[in-house]
Amino acid sequence: KKIILLSVFVYAFSLIGKSQIFNIQDGTAVNDDKARPCITVTFEPDASEAKKAWKSYLRKKYDLKLKNDRGNDLKAEEAVFPAVTSRTMDFYTRFQKNKDENTTKMNVFVKFGYDIYLNKTDNPSEYASLMSIIKDFSVEFLRTHYNDRLKDLNSELAKIGRASCRERV
Repeated sequence: KKIILLSVFVYAFSLIGKSQIFNIQDGTAVNDDKARPCITVTFEPDASEAKKAWKSYLRKKYDLKLKNDRGNDLKAEEAVFPAVTSRTMDFYTRFQKNKDENTTKMNVFVKFGYDIYLNKTDNPSEYASLMSIIKDFSVEFLRTHYNDRLKDLNSELAKIGRASCRERV
């Protein structure tokens, strides 16, 4: 009994240690077969979970509907996203799983024309708006993700506690 309880606590602390994985920064990633400026977020949750949450967040909060593209990619072509800019854009998000580090990278690209991508230098206010949206999403998504994991862990601890009490009787 004590070994099982100790194992659960070790597992819980390992989850808490992993929960610190979060980084958001200016990035460069390949889109349309070239390196393009993007905003890159790195976190621990799985790519499929992040993709679903991002798609839902943008639809509910900004009425931006993303469509599935190849693999784990999402896109909205000729989209209007007033929270970022009044200009029409192609909006792309690519999710990549890094199995070595057990992390997911989320790259967000905005394309205004044939070869014109949103970047910090040429579009500072639009870039700042998109960065703010991505930060807000990340905080909400990670809070929900880790709260759900804690609920699961508490449920497991409660089951072990109930089983332990039954054995004593």
